[in-house]
Amino acid sequence: ISNLVTRGDDWLKEAFPDAEPRFRALKLATKDKFAVEVRFSGPDETVLHQLAAEAKTIFASNPYAKYIRDDWRQESKVLKPILNQDKMRQAGINRADVAFALKRASDGMPLGQMNLNDELIPIQLRGTSQNMASLETLPV
Repeated sequence: ISNLVTRGDDWLKEAFPDAEPRFRALKLATKDKFAVEVRFSGPDETVLHQLAAEAKTIFASNPYAKYIRDDWRQESKVLKPILNQDKMRQAGINRADVAFALKRASDGMPLGQMNLNDELIPIQLRGTSQNMASLETLPV
């Protein structure tokens, strides 16, 4: 069984490098948890990434350590608008207007559903790709 677990581990790492699998032999009547876990917290993501990398290096130096990972997952893009309240007031818009415009331009806003052959199709309001090319021209 241990040979099969090792082969399965190797295959998963090669076939799915971004996955976080946990391949192990099935143990009945016991709950198998991670023996050691480390949690870092703080406001600076750069420092947290460095600490996680150092911890993973330390764990990797132990030949008995397996399933060494962090829970940062894959990085995704995030919009963090910096709003000028005075200019927003002058333009007659508020934070909700900006949030609605960003939602419409990115993921889309759900408007309703359409029934097509017993299947509910979501209807969404979305901006064009040109709207997301420059946030300065995003209609609010």
